[in-house]
Amino acid sequence: MKLRTRFLSAAFDWRITDDLLLQVNVTDRDYKKLGNPSSWSFAPGAVRPSAKEIDNTRIWGQHWERNHYQNTRYGANLRWEAAPWLTLRAGWMQSDSERGYADGVSNTFQADGSFTRSGRFFGPGVDTMNQISKDTRAQLFGDFRFETGTISHQVTAGVQYHKDWSVRYSNGWAPYVTVFSDGHLEDGPRYVDRPVVAPFDRGARNATWTDTRTTFTVGDDIRLDERWSLLAGLSHSTIEVRSQGWSTPPYEESAVTPTLSLIYKPLPAVTTYVTYMESLEQGGTAAEQFGGAPVVNAGESMKPMVSDQIEIGAKWSVGGMLLSTALFQIDKSLQYYDISDPAAPVYVQDGRQVHRGIEFTAFGRMAERWSLIGGLTLPDAKVKKQEQNPALEGKHPTGTAERLAKLRVEYDTRWLPGLTLVGGVQYTRHRYADQMNTDRLPAFTLFDVGARYATTLAGRPLTARLEVQNAGDRRYWNNGSEVGEPRTLTFSLSTDF
Repeated sequence: MKLRTRFLSAAFDWRITDDLLLQVNVTDRDYKKLGNPSSWSFAPGAVRPSAKEIDNTRIWGQHWERNHYQNTRYGANLRWEAAPWLTLRAGWMQSDSERGYADGVSNTFQADGSFTRSGRFFGPGVDTMNQISKDTRAQLFGDFRFETGTISHQVTAGVQYHKDWSVRYSNGWAPYVTVFSDGHLEDGPRYVDRPVVAPFDRGARNATWTDTRTTFTVGDDIRLDERWSLLAGLSHSTIEVRSQGWSTPPYEESAVTPTLSLIYKPLPAVTTYVTYMESLEQGGTAAEQFGGAPVVNAGESMKPMVSDQIEIGAKWSVGGMLLSTALFQIDKSLQYYDISDPAAPVYVQDGRQVHRGIEFTAFGRMAERWSLIGGLTLPDAKVKKQEQNPALEGKHPTGTAERLAKLRVEYDTRWLPGLTLVGGVQYTRHRYADQMNTDRLPAFTLFDVGARYATTLAGRPLTARLEVQNAGDRRYWNNGSEVGEPRTLTFSLSTDF
């Protein structure tokens, strides 16, 4: 595999007056990779192998497959303290991207234990799926501070705008071509020459997709006294989708969603709260293939749905640590692939998924030279309100682990000032890769170790970082179609100018 990347970033702050601040930032990224790792899918009757059988230090794709991504992002923020009681904030960001890749190339396990490799190829000169995307975001807010008697208010009102726009060829999908059909894991990766394919008419490069979201928000942060406060707000969101050359019909959906939080401080170092909020969420989009088969409604985007969340929690500041715990419930729409006919999966939006659980977090400095950040989440997610497939009710949504834990500890050494030793552990309990919960992904634990050294060079701060990720070289299924990364060594240098 050959990888070439370029990343440039610049930021500029200008204090125009004591009350007016302008911030400008620009980033440019170019990423080129030759020899892609493979995703894995499963034909009807195929059984998922153990991740231990897949050597993740080797490339299971082909050396001639390539991926190219280029992105330029630039934006500005303006903050004006117009008066003691008024702050105005404005922001704008533009992102321009272009992707080129061999689309839909993957390995598919067969019922007999072998695997095939197939994908879409366009012939000389047009052998990558090119897509141009533009992402524009803008916002304008005002913060108003005033008092009514003994009660203080900070009212925030404004608007946010977000527009995605993309261009693709009108005939985007070439026919599937089988690269080989008799691979076996015990033989390792199989490398072959690129298939010779007939010319394919991709049509005009004017099939466009436009996704626009506009949100008007007003909220009031109300301080009742030293212990009680209230945050109340309303948002009006509109999502509009327009497409040409895709199966999604145009639509426009709007909703008014509330946010309400009640906060109580029984002690100066303890904060308790209860929060209820709703939001209008964009629906998912059907992939080009699922389970090794082409999706019937590939490219179709589901309509937006309203989700709601309830959370009850507490935060405690003790020493240099912040400890928190929260009970939560999230109720949102469910989108999944209906595989009643495994050879013709259909992406559908049906039913709801409810995520309940409890979460614990801790971060900060626990001793003079020791600091940590960690968390434990105990979720319980279930599917409900299924009309198309009632058998799914009570099942766990795909990809949702029953337990998640992370801990990262840092130690500032005594023997070498500026040197910090780092260690981390991450645990993910089993998850399911299919809607009926028959394909269970095993639990896994990952360890990271590393060090950070901060010094100065020519009067400038310099920080060197060295880290070994997945130090135990654990082989695991990262999700239903990808094997996790092997032991990886990273090194970086950073400075301020």
